[in-house]
Order: sequence, then structure tokens, then C-alpha cells
Amino acid sequence: MSATADSHDNGEHKHHGLSVGGYSVVFLILIGFTGLTYWTAHQDLGDWNLPVALAIATAKSTIVCLFFMHLWGDTRVNQFILILSVLFVILMCSLTIADVNTRFPLTAPPNSERFKVPANGQLD
Repeated sequence: MSATADSHDNGEHKHHGLSVGGYSVVFLILIGFTGLTYWTAHQDLGDWNLPVALAIATAKSTIVCLFFMHLWGDTRVNQFILILSVLFVILMCSLTIADVNTRFPLTAPPNSERFKVPANGQLD
């Protein structure tokens, strides 16, 4: 018999996760963050639109990982893998943004007729 089956027979089953009340609180927090996401989507925050949206999304995904994927009470190895994955995604996004920001914008030479749109808006 396996060790898992033996521990179930002895009544030593370790419960991972929250109670129904705990999951209800987490659900309400996620609903609150969803409402906050909706509210901020209709606000003009200028240059802060993207950072605020990413912060809210990060908070929601962290809550889902910790409680619904049971990483809160899981082994350190799984927590380390999650943290390493998040750092890898941040690195890849940072490299992509750095690459895009170092490119030259597409511009037309001065007095170029090739890229001008006629006054009537119709192209040949």
C-alpha cells in the first residue's frame, strides 16, 4: 500500500486550503478588485493607466495563486518556482519594452510627397 493510502486510513489527512468562509472572503476581495478594474478603466489617469491596471491585475493573480492554487501553505519549492516564473515574465516584458523603445520611429523624409494624404482623403 502506498504512503498516501496509509495516511488516509489513519485519519491523518492534512487539509490544504481555506474554509468556506475563507474562500468567501477571498471571493469578495476578488469581486472588489474586479470592480476597481472596471472603475479605473473609465478614469483618465494619463500615463498611470497602464501601471495601475497592471498593479490591479498582479494583485488579483497573486490572490488566485496563493489561495485557489494553494501556494499559501505549499512547499517552498513550488513557491520558488512561481516566483521564478513571475521574474522571468517581468524580464521578458522588460526586454521587449526596451527593444521597442530603442527603434527609430517611421518617418517620412522632409517635403516627401510619397507619404502625404491628399486634401480630399482619397489615395491614388
